[in-house]
Amino acid sequence: PPDVRETLEECERRGDYESAEYEKASAVFYSRHVCRLDPLLEEVEAAFRNLKEDPTSYLTIQGPSEFVIVGSLKNWEGWQDAHKIEVETLLLNGGHDEVTDRAMEPWFKHIPKEKVKWVKFEDASHMAHWEEREKFMSICGGFLLDN
Repeated sequence: PPDVRETLEECERRGDYESAEYEKASAVFYSRHVCRLDPLLEEVEAAFRNLKEDPTSYLTIQGPSEFVIVGSLKNWEGWQDAHKIEVETLLLNGGHDEVTDRAMEPWFKHIPKEKVKWVKFEDASHMAHWEEREKFMSICGGFLLDN
C-alpha cells in the first residue's frame, strides 16, 4: 500500500532500520511476500529470531534492509553463468513471492532446457515449504528421487 511504501522509503533514506515504524511497515511486506501464514508457525518465528540474534551473514550479503541491497549481492548477476549448469536444477517461487517471475526468468532461460524445471506455488509467497507444504514436499521429493 502507498502509505507502507512511503514509510519504507522514508526510513531507507534516513538509514532507519530499527524503528517501530520501519518494523511495522516491513511486517506488512513480509506478511504478503515472505510468509503469508497467520499466525506464523513456531519454526518460522524461530528462524526470524535467529536471524535477529545473529544477522552477520544476512548483513554481509544483503545489508540492513530487505528492500535495498548494499551487501555483497548488490551487483551479483549469477544467472549470467547459468548456462554452465550441468546438473538437474529445480527453480521454485511463489505466486506472491518477493522473488518474482521476472527474477526467476533469466535463470530459467539460461540454464540448459534439458536440465531445468521451474515450479511456481501460486498460493505461496517466499516460504512455500511451509505455506504449501504437502505440494512442496511432493514436488521436491519427486525431483530428488528422479534425479
